[in-house]
Amino acid sequence: MPPTPEEIDDYLADERPDAYECLVDRLLASPHHGEHWARHWLDLVRYAESDGYKLDTYRPEAWRYRDYVIRSLNVDKPYSRFILEQLAGDEACPGDPEALLGTMYLRLGIYEYNQRDVRNQWSIILNDLTDVTADVMLGMGMSCARCHDHKFDPILQKDYYRLQAYFAPILWRENVPAATAEEQADYQRQLAVWEEATADVRRQLAEIEDPIRESAMRTTRVKFTDDLLAMLEKPPAERTPMEAQLAYLIEYQVSDGEGKADIGAKLKGEKKAHWQSLKDELAKFDSLQPRSIAFIPSVTDVGPVAPEVTIPDRRDAEPIEPGPLSVLENSTHHAPRDAFLSRSERSTMTTGRRTALAEWIASPDNPLPSRVLANRIWQHHFGRGLAESPATSAAWESRRAIPNCSTGWQRVIGE
Repeated sequence: MPPTPEEIDDYLADERPDAYECLVDRLLASPHHGEHWARHWLDLVRYAESDGYKLDTYRPEAWRYRDYVIRSLNVDKPYSRFILEQLAGDEACPGDPEALLGTMYLRLGIYEYNQRDVRNQWSIILNDLTDVTADVMLGMGMSCARCHDHKFDPILQKDYYRLQAYFAPILWRENVPAATAEEQADYQRQLAVWEEATADVRRQLAEIEDPIRESAMRTTRVKFTDDLLAMLEKPPAERTPMEAQLAYLIEYQVSDGEGKADIGAKLKGEKKAHWQSLKDELAKFDSLQPRSIAFIPSVTDVGPVAPEVTIPDRRDAEPIEPGPLSVLENSTHHAPRDAFLSRSERSTMTTGRRTALAEWIASPDNPLPSRVLANRIWQHHFGRGLAESPATSAAWESRRAIPNCSTGWQRVIGE
């Protein structure tokens, strides 16, 4: 907010030689600093508290990512760490609930709850992640290269899918506990107490509710094509990585349909009265429920093997591995391509691709992301960036070096 008249008077009356510096330090230390600057980042990463499209379903846990960004700014988290947590917090920072909150970045895209063409929907999800990461962290608009090469554009179509290959292995996860190991253990212990005390009541409720939920799920399942349903019916261990990803999207819609089943409206007479009495009985045990912890939408990798990435609609399409943009390959401050999969070789549970991407983007030897960020910060302070486009860093190439990615946000702002 603009300064109050009292704050202006106090500043004008301050005769200390470092009055200006003291004012800046006070503003940087204010919690409102993070709230203000977080808005700019949230706009860049397309933060929203609903799914988009026609239904635009509310996302009840979205605020946790918003607050994560605010906290990151207020504690002056190094930009390199900020990038790592959002791209790969689940695999690079296991056991750190704050880093796990950062991975909600990977779930901010729009989602269509009744899109039965899950192949196309998954393509939209991956394209969105590719576009936004290139725009926000590299300052390069790459979406035009998705369909074909352009005569005067140095970003090739193959480069687009190289970047997308880092995200290709992701698998959505719901209700992931963003809590410490100790907090999760305490939660599970108390949950076991509640489950034991309510086992009989919940069993009786399930006998009434399960047939209604199963009917709702059947209604949703029949809307998918036979080939997709065949993926769903396969044992999980027999699915290919891509089949596992598509099957999850189908199951996500099926469980969503189950959750929307209006059980109370389906019951009548004595059966409904009995159901309500059981719910009232269950409520008597609320005091035994565990203290709540954060459960968030996040991602993991589908496994140590990534699904194949190719340029779409090409008969002779060859598999594309993750790697740097061709225009950057010969630059001395960018990692060689063979370094990008080093984590993949060491990992047993994930491909390690997103960690490799984050490490490259946030490397002190890669000035591009911090130049992009500093240009945006300059623009927000003074109305116009050092480079005319806030997403362009090319104009910085002949300028002096600026703080690298390991530098905190406030120091970048200060310099």
